[in-house]
Amino acid sequence: MGHHFLGLAHLGNRDIQQGKTALAEAVKLNPNWIEGRLLIADIHLRTGALDLELIRK
Repeated sequence: MGHHFLGLAHLGNRDIQQGKTALAEAVKLNPNWIEGRLLIADIHLRTGALDLELIRK
């Protein structure tokens, strides 16, 4: 859960890359966490950098 909040903090500071990295780690630790996957997908859609591998796992 800590990576989730860290990711949100990075996103709040407009550090998109660090936010994605922290959220990806949170999803890696809890693969069933759907909200995290949706947050990552939303970031990718907004930035135009879609990484389907993070969404599918």
